[in-house]
Amino acid sequence: MIFGLLALSALAPPPLTKSDRRAAKFREMLASVTLTDERLAMLDDAGLRTLLAGVQGAAELPLVVDAFTIVYSDVAPVRLAGDLIFRSIAKRVRGADDAATKLSRELAATIDAARRPSAEDIVRARELFDLVDRDGSGTLSRDELLASGLLRSADVDGEAVDRFMREVDADESGEVDFIEFMLLASRVLFDEENCEDECSFAERAPPLIDALEIEGAPSVLFDEAKIAAAESRRDERFETMLESVASWELDETDETRFGVVVRGAQAGGKDARVVSALRHLYTGYAPIRPGAHLIFKLMDAHIGRNS
Repeated sequence: MIFGLLALSALAPPPLTKSDRRAAKFREMLASVTLTDERLAMLDDAGLRTLLAGVQGAAELPLVVDAFTIVYSDVAPVRLAGDLIFRSIAKRVRGADDAATKLSRELAATIDAARRPSAEDIVRARELFDLVDRDGSGTLSRDELLASGLLRSADVDGEAVDRFMREVDADESGEVDFIEFMLLASRVLFDEENCEDECSFAERAPPLIDALEIEGAPSVLFDEAKIAAAESRRDERFETMLESVASWELDETDETRFGVVVRGAQAGGKDARVVSALRHLYTGYAPIRPGAHLIFKLMDAHIGRNS
């Protein structure tokens, strides 16, 4: 009996180290806020979408995940700030996701099955919505709809918008939310009279998106000009750090934790979603900045000594 227990204990995996436990916790937190394109598009909060799009981008890059995991495990200020931010984001995601689920069910009940959007339709609808939402409020006014160029691109007149506002703006607020915008597309932009075969966002939205981007309509998700205007000093410092990270030269054979962090930081710096999310965190979340400054200074000094 005793020998059997000893044999089993010898076969058991070694206990997790503190670093292993922290790494596992970080990956679990990351997975908890990694959303599909469809669920991401259904969230109204543009800032939250920026963060979650960055998480989504990072999750697709193993080097970036490994780098963030090491930083979270090894740097206490980042870990404390990360726990605080993840808790806040996870709570907001749950609330926003519940609201989006409720709204999507209301949408499905409002329109017939032939017009119900697919996952790709929802993603394309969000792209259009963000291009028209010039002030980033999360809703569209009649003036925004008319001024955006969307109606000209879709060859729909202002009277159609007035009809839409009367039909779906139940509280007569004069504004249209994302779900209502999808109804607008179903009833006006992609009406059977305006398309012969396929009347879905996935098929019909790309030309409208291209037309609006050519006209220079701003995108809320990646509108760096708005961020720079509001947080110019912090944004400039972030850009300086980003440029420095891109210029770091590292021995390709360096497999140390430091080497993994450097390569992960450089890989993340090439992904627009990751960069936008990090900028949003750095400029908008005070608890993250001290840890970011500490990591950057240590890494920059180490690179300088070894270059």
